[in-house]
Amino acid sequence: MVVNRTAENSLATIGAILWCIQLLPQIWKSWRAKSTTGLSPWLMFTWLVSMGFLAIYNITQKLSIPLQIQPELCGMLILISLNLCNIQDHSLKITLIEA
Repeated sequence: MVVNRTAENSLATIGAILWCIQLLPQIWKSWRAKSTTGLSPWLMFTWLVSMGFLAIYNITQKLSIPLQIQPELCGMLILISLNLCNIQDHSLKITLIEA
């Protein structure tokens, strides 16, 4: 298979930008409404965990630079969303043992 580095880097850059941009409308809406109703903190948490594994995979496989930094950028936006959940709705209360 022929490797086309230009196509790889171009598509990886577009994909990384779009993947990170997807969270911006939700962050903006939550910030303006001062509520994260409807935003699942568990979804954000599982995405954050998966970004860690994705980052490790992308770096160890020596994929293109945009694909290597995409999980970190997306993880930063996910942390902002989780922080909004915690600050605005206190919805990160995790109870493992109920009394």
